[in-house]
Amino acid sequence: VLKSKPRPAIGFLWHGDRNIGGGEHATWLLVRSLQRDYRPVLIYARHNHLIADYAASGVELVNIPLDPRLTGVYRDAVRFNLRRLVLLVWFYLKAIPQVVRAVRQCQIQILHPVDNLSKLIAGVAGCIAGVKVGAHCHDDLGSTFIERMLRVYQLVFMHRIIAGSQTIARRFTILGRLPRKVATI
Repeated sequence: VLKSKPRPAIGFLWHGDRNIGGGEHATWLLVRSLQRDYRPVLIYARHNHLIADYAASGVELVNIPLDPRLTGVYRDAVRFNLRRLVLLVWFYLKAIPQVVRAVRQCQIQILHPVDNLSKLIAGVAGCIAGVKVGAHCHDDLGSTFIERMLRVYQLVFMHRIIAGSQTIARRFTILGRLPRKVATI
């Protein structure tokens, strides 16, 4: 009797708290196309109708409690208010061990954050858990301080960045060269 090889687990990290847009729908299509060869695991904080679709299709779900004051932050709404910034960093630091625990319990080998907040959490959590982190970048991150920091963070912590267009990929250029970890679909 031949034993079937266990399917590698890919974790998709998504807080699920805000508007569902193109990135979330693209991830849903990716999960559905990978389901035959991989074991997708959705790590999420807030339940919504798309997460219900994941559950109905047999995707393993892991709920982690993230504070709504963290998941409710939009990058264009971040201001340099020291008290608020310290509070956000506190919630961010509390979220990382929760994701590390989920990655280890589910034996995830690749972590794929779905949104910008998830990228921040997954980058450090992936390093601690010893797994590769790859993310799609659909947002044309401009030149504000927060957007530049998001680009730098992705370059440092993501093993692979999959840009949604050449325009987005060019935003990751360093000294006129596109890093090898950035690919375009």
